[in-house]
Amino acid sequence: MGENKQAVFWVGLLIVVILISMEWRISELNIGPLVLQPPNNSEAPTSSSQIIFTSETISQAEIEELIERWDIIHEEADRNWDLSQLDTVLYGAALQQQTDTVNGLIRDNCYWTITELEPSRIEKFDYVDSTTIKVKVYKNWDMDKFCNGVKTGDEDGYFFALYDIKKINDHWLITYKDFDHE
Repeated sequence: MGENKQAVFWVGLLIVVILISMEWRISELNIGPLVLQPPNNSEAPTSSSQIIFTSETISQAEIEELIERWDIIHEEADRNWDLSQLDTVLYGAALQQQTDTVNGLIRDNCYWTITELEPSRIEKFDYVDSTTIKVKVYKNWDMDKFCNGVKTGDEDGYFFALYDIKKINDHWLITYKDFDHE
């Protein structure tokens, strides 16, 4: 697992360097930064390939970074009952839902181990408005639940995570989360 995360980190860093390089070259053309913008008409795009680029909203790289940070914080919260970082990625109903989940684990003396079997990938994102985006993320995890030191649950495989991401006080946070085992 450590090697996987390290590889994902280096690939992510390479992508950031490439994007910064592209931004620099584009700035020479006086085009402006490349980031995603919701459409100004009623025909909203249904995939990232149809998004128009401006400097108004969240970029796909920022979405991916937020989801990656959430996955790391989620693993830590469910494994070590650590609530301290949840509010850096979650807000509102999503924060309350995860806090309740961790408090239930504490109450029952349980924890989850989560191993990412392959990197998450964004399958789809749709703009609701200029400060809200809906995201569908493909994941493949191995999850084991332990209570009182005994393995009591095992959930493995592919699933989709569904998120609402909203800009709140100049920060993009997950405000809704759910899972779909299609």
